[in-house]
Amino acid sequence: MYNPYDYRVHNAENIDRPYAGLLLLTYSQTHFWGKESLLQLSATGGISGKTSLAESLQSWYHHAVGFDPPAGWNYQVTTEPQLNAGALYATSFFSTDASIVALKPVAEVSLGNTFTNAKAGILFQLGVFEKNSQSIAWNATVENTQQAKRHAYELYLYFYPQIIAQVYDATIQGALFKKETGAVSKTQRFVYQQTIGGIFSGKKIFLGFSVIYQTKQAKTQYMSDMYGSIRLGCRF
Repeated sequence: MYNPYDYRVHNAENIDRPYAGLLLLTYSQTHFWGKESLLQLSATGGISGKTSLAESLQSWYHHAVGFDPPAGWNYQVTTEPQLNAGALYATSFFSTDASIVALKPVAEVSLGNTFTNAKAGILFQLGVFEKNSQSIAWNATVENTQQAKRHAYELYLYFYPQIIAQVYDATIQGALFKKETGAVSKTQRFVYQQTIGGIFSGKKIFLGFSVIYQTKQAKTQYMSDMYGSIRLGCRF
């Protein structure tokens, strides 16, 4: 879900970033070859707008914890089915069995009526980490494999700066194939994003945290974004 700078704003002219919700399901496959190269292909489908249930979820949450109700969801982007395809390529520099530092160039493209963009970045890792085909960095940690592992666990810090070239963003520009009735905006053509975090991955569990900074995505947006993320998982 996406809100403007203040969820209590209820006038369309004061909405700097549109109210928008997405409910999506993604299927992806990652192919590894050579020493450290990988290609990840994905397909995503879902719905935007009121049918995404973002408005209902946020309204329930604010009521449950005693926050003021979000005031501007009547200006959210129009409901539209979403379909997207994506591809990601990555490889590694300076990564060996004894390395504690790795540089991993990453290129991504997305095409569809949810997001159409291209991204380029470099993932810097510091610590104990696996080769790409066995790393939690690409959700590739598998116990039932014939491949030899470098370590019994992964524990590393990372820094991941990216440049994003935006062509289309449904959460900012609204519906592509329907008449848009929400308070929408135009995208910034180029966005800088950086992620700083750390992750631990053992035999069965993994735990990670990150802090993400992102420059303005919409031309009307008042401020850049900064937010956090926590990952916790268990493998069976």
